[in-house]
Amino acid sequence: MAVVAAKEIAPELRTQAAEAFAHLGQQLVAATRNGESDALLKRIGADLETRVGRLAQSLADNEAVTTQLKSGVQALLGNRDVDAVAALNQLVAARLTPEQTSLAKEVYQASAAFATQRNFASLQGSGTEVGQLVDAVWKGDYAQALGPLQKVYGKATLTSAQKQLLATTFDPYLPKGWKEAAGALQQGVEQFNKLKF
Repeated sequence: MAVVAAKEIAPELRTQAAEAFAHLGQQLVAATRNGESDALLKRIGADLETRVGRLAQSLADNEAVTTQLKSGVQALLGNRDVDAVAALNQLVAARLTPEQTSLAKEVYQASAAFATQRNFASLQGSGTEVGQLVDAVWKGDYAQALGPLQKVYGKATLTSAQKQLLATTFDPYLPKGWKEAAGALQQGVEQFNKLKF
């Protein structure tokens, strides 16, 4: 009898979870619709809405992971991008089915791309590198991200919050030492700029 009741409740829980996350996803997309948002940010936001909805529906019977997903999405809505990226990356390591793990990776990649675009799109003189970086993280291609990441991270104008976001996003996926290489690259550029021709 209890098994039958649980089976009847599961679809209802899935529907409720999907509705709750659809609302969060819609809020995320709405946040990108103001006049200040760029077209890429809007596309990533719409993609993230879809991915979050699919993952939420899949996780309806896993309250702990669903709570963590909700926390990550709410952090994105609150412009707490470092917290959001860290929370959503932890979902990938949670004990999930292979399908759920794949969905969690997609959510992480889209959220990291969203946060990267939101925080670096206006970085002076780095438009191409930021675009390449956003594209690479959105696809989950961290090897492709390394070159533009080192150039962006090496910028002397980055705030500590921007550097922390890059570290949170890329440290788990790139070889140790990428930050040092970026710093050396920046020092080389500064030395080159001091030369007078």
